[in-house]
Amino acid sequence: MPKRRMLPFGLNKQALESLILCGALDGLGLNRRQMFENREQILEECREERNSIVTGQMNLFGGEEQTQVQERVISPVSEYSSEELLRMEHDSMGFYLSGHPLDHVQWLSQLFHAQNAFSLSEQKDGMRVILFVTLQNVKRHVTKQGDTMCFLTCEDRTGTADCVVFPSLYPAVRAKLERDAVLCVRGKIAQKEDTVSVLCDSILTEEELLRTLPQGRLCIKMDSRQPEQMQRALALAAEFPGETPLCFYLLDQKRMISPRSGQAVAVTESSYARFCEIFSAKRVGLIQVKP
Repeated sequence: MPKRRMLPFGLNKQALESLILCGALDGLGLNRRQMFENREQILEECREERNSIVTGQMNLFGGEEQTQVQERVISPVSEYSSEELLRMEHDSMGFYLSGHPLDHVQWLSQLFHAQNAFSLSEQKDGMRVILFVTLQNVKRHVTKQGDTMCFLTCEDRTGTADCVVFPSLYPAVRAKLERDAVLCVRGKIAQKEDTVSVLCDSILTEEELLRTLPQGRLCIKMDSRQPEQMQRALALAAEFPGETPLCFYLLDQKRMISPRSGQAVAVTESSYARFCEIFSAKRVGLIQVKP
C-alpha cells in the first residue's frame, strides 16, 4: 500500500496534495482521484502507524504488546479525465508532465505551418501569424466608449503569448475564452518597445477550425520534373475523397496548378500523415483562398 511507503517522509497535507496532483505518486497502486479524495484518511493512518512504531520502541523492554494499525480499504473510483490530470500538473508545477493539451492538435499546427510563442519576438511588426495555444488568463477591459475588449495570456510548448481581442471581435469569441481552452488564434504582430503581442483577427476552437478546412486548399510543393510524385499524391487523394481541393506548387516553375479532375480530399490526421510519408511535412500545407 502507498501509505507505508510515505511513512519515512513525515508528509503533511500540503506536501501530500502537491505530490498527488503533479503525478509523483502515480506508481503507488492508487489513481490520483483515489489518493486525493482519501488524503485525510491516508495521512491519519500514517500518523497512527508512526505513533504505533514509537510506542513499540518505548515498550521494547516493557513487555507490552504493540498495537497493530488496521488499514482501511480505499474503494475503487474512476480516474480524473486526461484534461483534469494535465490541469493538476500545470497548477502544481507550472508545466505539464504526462502530456500536453496541444498534443491532439499538433498535426493541425503542422498543417497550417503555425508559429510558436517563442518565435513571436522574431517576427516583423504587422506580420500575420497563426498560433495553436491554451488559454491561461483573460483580463477584460471596458473602453471609454463602453465597449468590452480583453487581453489574453496564452501558452504553447515554447512559452507564452500575449494576445489582444478588440471590441469588434470580443462578442463573437467571449464564450470560447475559458481557462485551458485549446484555441487557434490568427492575427498580426504588434511590436512595441520590448514587448510583442498578437492583435487577434479570429479565434477558433478545434471543431470550428476543422469545419473551415474545405474553404482552403491542400497544397503540395514539388518539382515538375517528378510526375510520379504527383501521380502518387492523386492516388492518395482518391483514397481520402472529401471537400478540400488539392493543388500543387511547382518549385522549379514557381507557379500553382490544380488537377484537371478538380480532385478534393478529406483533410484528417490520417490523410495528412499519409501525404507526409510521400512528401515532407514542410511541403504539405493548407492555404487560405483569398476572396
